[in-house]
Amino acid sequence: MTIYECYFDGSYKPQMSGCAFHVQAGSQNIHEYVHHERLATPQLAEMRALYLLMQYIQRNIEPGSTVRIYGDAGDVIRKAEGLTKRSGKSGKTTVAKTRKLLKRLHNDYVLTLQRIPKKENRVAHKLSRKKYVPSANMVSSPKNHTFKGKKTIALNDIIIPNHMKYGKQPKVQKYQSRLKFYQEFGYVQKTIQINTNNILLDGYISYLILKRDGISECTAEVWSYNN
Repeated sequence: MTIYECYFDGSYKPQMSGCAFHVQAGSQNIHEYVHHERLATPQLAEMRALYLLMQYIQRNIEPGSTVRIYGDAGDVIRKAEGLTKRSGKSGKTTVAKTRKLLKRLHNDYVLTLQRIPKKENRVAHKLSRKKYVPSANMVSSPKNHTFKGKKTIALNDIIIPNHMKYGKQPKVQKYQSRLKFYQEFGYVQKTIQINTNNILLDGYISYLILKRDGISECTAEVWSYNN
């Protein structure tokens, strides 16, 4: 039976924090990921890294598998497991989401979450400190899809599914945060992802921001569904 060993770490900087993880199966490194985001504290950078790792596990590792998660931030691990109080107002939502997802993973996997010394977490630590460079790795891959490449597409040619167009709209706070990022750095924080039929898979807020700014076309990631 394959045992998945997963390591996470966060690197805090006031302008842009790094949240990273890597996953091993046996001695083979099967995935590395780094995400950059403005966060309020070093603890939130660690918590965000853990949350992103658990999202990857849920989307890519078969339920019932043995999964071992390691990190060097003991206070974050205890908080995620519900052994200590949640953080202040700025981290309340992040902690609650992490606890909820961790509980779900405990039900679906043979899962352990363990603190390790920093010297044993070198790879994730190094990833988290990578210089901020926007790339396709900024976002998680859509579930059950395979990355096919990138293409330039007119925004009017992107088909918005009904559940996005007429369903629950993005939260104002989230939209404003993404809009502020766009206005400050000149590009959207999350890449627009479409399928081979130009149907939007992810990045609806980015689409709305570009529409608002009068942008006629963008570079989108193209994903095909795995039959």
